[in-house]
Amino acid sequence: PASHPLYTTSSASETLSTPSAFFQAGPDTADIEIDTQEDIVDERSFTDAKLTTPTRTLKSRTHYDDPALQVTQFRLVGACIVERLPRCFPPRTQAEREYDEEIKKQDEAEWKVRTKQYKVKRETSVLEKTFAEMERRFGILKASKNTPEEDADLKNIERRLDHRLYLIVKKNRGEHQWQLPQGGWEEGETMRQCAERELREECGKELSTYTIGNAPSAHYAYALPSPDSQGNDGAKVFFYRMYHLEGKPTLDENELIDYAWVTKKEMNTFLSPELFGALDDVLVDF
Repeated sequence: PASHPLYTTSSASETLSTPSAFFQAGPDTADIEIDTQEDIVDERSFTDAKLTTPTRTLKSRTHYDDPALQVTQFRLVGACIVERLPRCFPPRTQAEREYDEEIKKQDEAEWKVRTKQYKVKRETSVLEKTFAEMERRFGILKASKNTPEEDADLKNIERRLDHRLYLIVKKNRGEHQWQLPQGGWEEGETMRQCAERELREECGKELSTYTIGNAPSAHYAYALPSPDSQGNDGAKVFFYRMYHLEGKPTLDENELIDYAWVTKKEMNTFLSPELFGALDDVLVDF
């Protein structure tokens, strides 16, 4: 955890006891050497209330195997992957329909034999009854009945009901305008709390979400064009996955000018290649 007292950097004598220190020089640093012999905790130290402190030697600040990213100090950013789950099954492919027909033919053939030999009457299975009841009550087994106009409206959270949708927002700037809801970390909060706070500030309190876990699902680092007021010459973005529960975004007009609900495939056309590459493995396209 970010607040674990055991993490120190012997090269810089920096105690990693805060989220800032931990994420600045934490486990995502590529070149870390740990002396396992010196880091063994003696059982007697627990009795004496003295805990041996492991050391972490940071050979460099080059991150993510990118030689161009020579950053000395990062600005920490919490971001949100707000996901709307599918409302219904996608249409079946031709191969799936042919498979279903073949299984149906085999099943009917088997029942003909059983009816003739054992004089039994076929009854609807419990599973078939359950599926029929679910479809009658919720319609979850039906494909999307949206019109093309409804699916084309990127602000409509009920578009593309057979796909997962992700919330992206647009900043009022010249380039890289589209991104996920995000903002800078503040003293005294965890990175998850940072992401949740930024979502409320940028998209309003009416947008209700559920955060999945305390650990980020993805991260992305980049160099800033010039150091900011705090001396940061780079930024690290930590993405937290959240399920959409209800409500729609109410944008902070001082921060954002637009938003959209998009599929993974559509997102690729909005985000920069570097940002989308960092999210590619954690997004789902169905």
